[in-house]
Amino acid sequence: QGDPDNAKTEFQMVISQFSNSTKIPDARLKLGSIYADKGLIEKARSEFVKVQKQFPDTAAARIAAEKLQLLSE
Repeated sequence: QGDPDNAKTEFQMVISQFSNSTKIPDARLKLGSIYADKGLIEKARSEFVKVQKQFPDTAAARIAAEKLQLLSE
């Protein structure tokens, strides 16, 4: 909501403190998007790849694949 630094912190907290949460794929996806928006392409790519590997066959994995494709263009 207009505060990517705070959002990044919140998504990282979800990932680290709630490792069994069903929100992890979305948190990683959003974290990757924040990195991409900031120009941190390798960090973004890393998060998108983690989503694909850890949560295959999910909507988040499909979106991560699309975002990876956009980063490669």
